[in-house]
Amino acid sequence: MLLAIVFALIAAILIFLVLSNSGGSDKTVVPGAATVNVVTAGGDIAALTTLSADMLKVTAVPADLVLSGSYSDAAALAGLTTRYPMAKGEQFTTSKIGETQKNDKSLARVVPPGKRAIAIPASQQSIVGGLILPGDIVDIIAVFTGSDPGVDKAVTILQNVEVLAVAQRAQEAVPPPVTAAGATPGAVRLGQTPEDTSAQPDAGTVTVVVTPEQAQVLALAADKAKLVLTLRPRGDTGNVQLGESSLSGLGIVP
Repeated sequence: MLLAIVFALIAAILIFLVLSNSGGSDKTVVPGAATVNVVTAGGDIAALTTLSADMLKVTAVPADLVLSGSYSDAAALAGLTTRYPMAKGEQFTTSKIGETQKNDKSLARVVPPGKRAIAIPASQQSIVGGLILPGDIVDIIAVFTGSDPGVDKAVTILQNVEVLAVAQRAQEAVPPPVTAAGATPGAVRLGQTPEDTSAQPDAGTVTVVVTPEQAQVLALAADKAKLVLTLRPRGDTGNVQLGESSLSGLGIVP
């Protein structure tokens, strides 16, 4: 009887130990478990950010936690652009950043930060016989007829304006240059004239890059006047002192 009691106690202890170990087995890290190196965000990264090496980190993660389409080489991501915001430690995948970004032909790529692209009506006469090309620098004249009783007037409303596109032929994006210390982002030119560009006398629109405030002036002027572009010589980007240089001179305020 005494031996039976002893054996029963031993059995109970063994059962308790087995149950305790089995209950915590799902939390036990198995030594030598397979891991895979993936590229993760070194910090929080905003959408549409061009990646540099210091933003990327190679992290070892368990094989069963590796996302589909992940990257293992940080060099493959440098220079690409994020499509969505990335949180620190988040894995990069082709759905969040992909090779398709390299082939992005959107006009937005050549619009400098802080500026806006706006299209204005064009005709062969208003765009120097159709000879204005993407990348040219122009002044914009608004021709008012009958805005005041018996008074016709032509006013240069904007100077030193860059042409981004003529009809659907647009500037091509170039790699962003290294900006000198103290330079403003708006001074960086992001596009260049395509090599195969030719005159487009039948173009119905010209797209220019301006500030948000200038875009309002252009929108109002296009509604109230005929717009004419004058072509500047290469390298001539200075403003000329004019008698009236904006719509405010006509009593029209956007």
